[in-house]
Amino acid sequence: MSQPPSNDPFAAPNAEVFPVAASTKPPWSPRAVGVISFFFSFVAGGILLGLNYERLGQPEKKVPAIALSALAFAALFGVAMVLPDDSRVADQLLRWTNIGAAVGLAQVQKQAYQAHVARGGATASPWPVVGICLAVAVVLGAAFFGLMYMTGEF
Repeated sequence: MSQPPSNDPFAAPNAEVFPVAASTKPPWSPRAVGVISFFFSFVAGGILLGLNYERLGQPEKKVPAIALSALAFAALFGVAMVLPDDSRVADQLLRWTNIGAAVGLAQVQKQAYQAHVARGGATASPWPVVGICLAVAVVLGAAFFGLMYMTGEF
């Protein structure tokens, strides 16, 4: 963290330093991470966050970010499975947790991203990620409906 400015003209600068990105690929904006999290679950947002850590020069944070989002989603899903089907609590729990996670994930890398942009760094387009998320949603939806049809639940 940076400290308050000193009046000493000979004091060393104490600005917060962010690592220079080692990756040649530009990072996604925090807004893109939040929007992906909101529409496609915070697991997708966590994966994007992890990939962004690598693109922002912090590869050691990539796997923990992805693992933590997947574990949090599994825990949330487990809690929702224990609640009664006719309970509005499960719906509200999933909805508000996803919204909160989307807002939180959008804030995590905001400073590092702003420093990257201030250094003249480029920003990656979120549209390829949206396409991948839509393709995964279609495949999972088809598998779900196929399973429901085969078991006679549909």
